[in-house]
Amino acid sequence: MMTKLKILFIAQFYLKKELGGPKVVIELAEAINEIGHKADVVGIQEVEDYLKNNNLNLKETYALNIKTYLESKIYDYDVVDVDANNLYEYKKETKEKKPLIVARSVLFIPHLNDIKWPYKINTLGLIKAYIKKFLYGDLQKKSIDNFYKSLNVADLINVSNYKDGELLISKNYSKERIIILPYGISDTKRFFLNQSSLVPKHRNKILFLGTFDYRKGCLDIPQIFSEIKKKIPNADLTLMGTKGLYQEDEVLKFFPKSVKKFITIIPEFEESELPELLKDFRIAIFPSYLEGCPFSILELIAAGIPVIAYNSPGSSTILPNEFLVTPGDWKQIANKVSFYLKDSKSCEAAKAKLIERSKIFNWSIIATDTVNAYLKELNKDHKI
Repeated sequence: MMTKLKILFIAQFYLKKELGGPKVVIELAEAINEIGHKADVVGIQEVEDYLKNNNLNLKETYALNIKTYLESKIYDYDVVDVDANNLYEYKKETKEKKPLIVARSVLFIPHLNDIKWPYKINTLGLIKAYIKKFLYGDLQKKSIDNFYKSLNVADLINVSNYKDGELLISKNYSKERIIILPYGISDTKRFFLNQSSLVPKHRNKILFLGTFDYRKGCLDIPQIFSEIKKKIPNADLTLMGTKGLYQEDEVLKFFPKSVKKFITIIPEFEESELPELLKDFRIAIFPSYLEGCPFSILELIAAGIPVIAYNSPGSSTILPNEFLVTPGDWKQIANKVSFYLKDSKSCEAAKAKLIERSKIFNWSIIATDTVNAYLKELNKDHKI
């Protein structure tokens, strides 16, 4: 008889699929429920509502609210899987029967000590940054310190790509405490994305799917497209899902005047619209310097759109080497994109290869692997 686990996921932010962190645990929980276990998901709002409804004092930080919430709820579950930015205030109990505590990293922020990306800041912004540092100290260092404190509270550490795992091992974390599990796509979503791949592509349309910000290479994208235009004069670029740091008119200011008329911006969209929105694109760029396991790439390759990306954490777990370039080498991204746009046979071969590759990233498989990893640990060190 199958042991039926009760798992609690505590998300990084509010429970919205438009936010990458919560989307991970929302979709994973759905897949775990479908294979016969019980998975609940809460975010900031649910935690605060529970504390208010049970006359428990709200604290000034989400991490402190999670601590209070867990002290009340933790023994209702076999596994508690908490975002690794917010577990550091919790203290492990010493009761004989205790749940498995998992720290989940959606974006492994200790990489920030080593990974840098092009960044533009004006004088006013620089002054504000100095004032902020004077008033609050080094916030990045504090965040990374708290992140490691969260990992040290946990029985298991769940990361989504092998470069995160390698960094943990280099910091003397035991391999036995680390599980590396990527993210996935549901069978239903994959079906509709696959339909997009069947539509004939009649134009040299290039896509960037993601928020327009510095970590994702917003200073590199204009250079990539300008270089492509030299080789493929009829190329167009669409920036989709840009909403965040910049408004649409501000995004266009990053691009040279000579290419602006060839750019389309779609700041936001409904998730259900994505398969239809993707149907006309031949190829995509993703010059991000740091990811966990980017949904953008998973969705693009499932839709048969080859992606050229930086060989950075996250992207390198999903894409084969021929689709990766050295981070910061925007010219090489442009060269590879130009090659595939000129060589339709190679582009079709890349499309077929990546559609097949995308099948590895299946929520049903990943849900099963997640549950099995938790069961293995519970059977080893806990009573279930």
